Amino acid sequence: MRNMKKEAHVAVILPAYREEPVLFEDALNAVSAQTYCNFDFYIILDSACSKEIKNTAQKFAKSRKNVIVIQDKKRGSAAHRNLGTRKAGKVDYFAFIDSDCIAKKDWLENLVSEMDAQPPSVGCVGGINLSKESSLMPKAIARAESSFMGGGSISAQTSTRRRKRFVTSIPNCNALYRSECWTENQQDESFIKGQDAEFNLRLSEQGWKFLQIPSAIVYHKRDDTISSYSKRMRVYGSAVVDIIRKQGFRGLRRFWYSATVSAFYLLLLILLTYSILNPLALHLFTNLALAYLAILSFSALLTVRWRGFLSGLLAIPVLIVQHSSYAIGFIRRLIKI
Repeated sequence: MRNMKKEAHVAVILPAYREEPVLFEDALNAVSAQTYCNFDFYIILDSACSKEIKNTAQKFAKSRKNVIVIQDKKRGSAAHRNLGTRKAGKVDYFAFIDSDCIAKKDWLENLVSEMDAQPPSVGCVGGINLSKESSLMPKAIARAESSFMGGGSISAQTSTRRRKRFVTSIPNCNALYRSECWTENQQDESFIKGQDAEFNLRLSEQGWKFLQIPSAIVYHKRDDTISSYSKRMRVYGSAVVDIIRKQGFRGLRRFWYSATVSAFYLLLLILLTYSILNPLALHLFTNLALAYLAILSFSALLTVRWRGFLSGLLAIPVLIVQHSSYAIGFIRRLIKI
């Protein structure tokens, strides 16, 4: 356990690509306004980031001594996080947040305080990711993702549980790591998506533990259209296949849920196709589809509060889009289409 008299030195690392300028500036200001003060703030610019993002970052850094802007020659947040940790050098902890996330003022303070209190086996502490959007679609997506069929019961990415718990992985839009985790390991830069999940899988195999706490909150921008959400899910489904290919059975064991959903949709497709020749296949397809819809509905409606009934209802088709898109990305990547 760290000596509580010594305040931990933290490097906060934020990769930036082509975010909305206003949201990006809000994200920077939120980090700068943290109640915890002993940190350096590294903004890592993607090689393809827009001029507006670059100018915003440089202007932001001019009036702040602890802000460092670095132009990366590479693409992808894995490369940016690796570069940020190398440039930061010797610090106690690395904190990571995304450029479309708004951290609460006590975000970093709560992460550091919890990590200081944990044994050395806890390598990463993360918080929960909420949504501030007031429109219907982001609310429905948030409800879908927080449901047990949307991964909310098993994924720290989408969980909104208000209790401390150990998890298998922490998303890097809201995470604090011991520096040893990164000095001895780096993220795989060949992964454009899913790099944090693959990295955390390797860390867990080395014995590191991951703790999620409800007090470290960031507000993460949700998709505002069903098409953009579907596209993101296809990309994530594809990334899971890459992780399984690299990690083998360990990856399959970790991402069993994604593989199961994809296998189920493949089964439905096979039954529907075969039903042309066999009425029994159509009967089986109908029963499975109805049972699936019933479970999805139950899962979505469990998240409903009286003031959010409409978004809870809309979460049902959102879950179908989530699962089907995930399956499409998974299967296409599996057969390399």
